[in-house]
Amino acid sequence: MSHRERHCTGVPPGIFGQLRRSPENLPAGESLPGVCGRVCYHPCESECNRKEFDKAVNIRGFERFVADHGKVDLERDRPSVVRRRKKIAVIGSGPAGLSAAYHLARLGYPVTIFEALPKAGGMLRYGIPEYRLPRKILDAEIGWIKRGG
Repeated sequence: MSHRERHCTGVPPGIFGQLRRSPENLPAGESLPGVCGRVCYHPCESECNRKEFDKAVNIRGFERFVADHGKVDLERDRPSVVRRRKKIAVIGSGPAGLSAAYHLARLGYPVTIFEALPKAGGMLRYGIPEYRLPRKILDAEIGWIKRGG
């Protein structure tokens, strides 16, 4: 039993042994799992049809837990496609711009993000307080997107 497993209350037994497989269960389209796991108001959970069987899937909690403990590697689903010749410019590095850049890079397009503010992140960085969205989480996820192209 690991140190983390002995000291985390409310975590089902054996969950830490399954973390190596957890990032595989994260949707490939999720570009900011650590951010969404903290700031999303999770409307999908109230509409989840799984609650008819027992209870809704806690996707927000899953994304945050995997991003924090499962070492989410956004490179896992980056296909080795042919690099495309057309260049794409994305204006703004808020959540929509970062997500667009992530998906376009996965499709093989060279992407350049233009941002008016000193650091990338848009309202994620400048509108959400540090206690709600730690800057190191945001910076790590922006770094994964930058490394993707």
